[in-house]
Amino acid sequence: LKDRFIESVDFKVFNRWGQLVYATSDPQINWNGTNASGKDVTDGVYFYTCQAFESQNLPPIVLSGYIELIRG
Repeated sequence: LKDRFIESVDFKVFNRWGQLVYATSDPQINWNGTNASGKDVTDGVYFYTCQAFESQNLPPIVLSGYIELIRG
């Protein structure tokens, strides 16, 4: 996404049961391993989806994948 301006995102993190644990529209994302209530989620693998919106005239950039959360 170099040299691109992202106006907003639709970023969601799901646990292994498909339950939504975190969501944001902030382009900085900054997920720190907490749920919507601010409580730490357990170590494990989480699935994420992200649609990044550059402008109203362009289709969103669609990303998805897995995040392995390990606390030290």
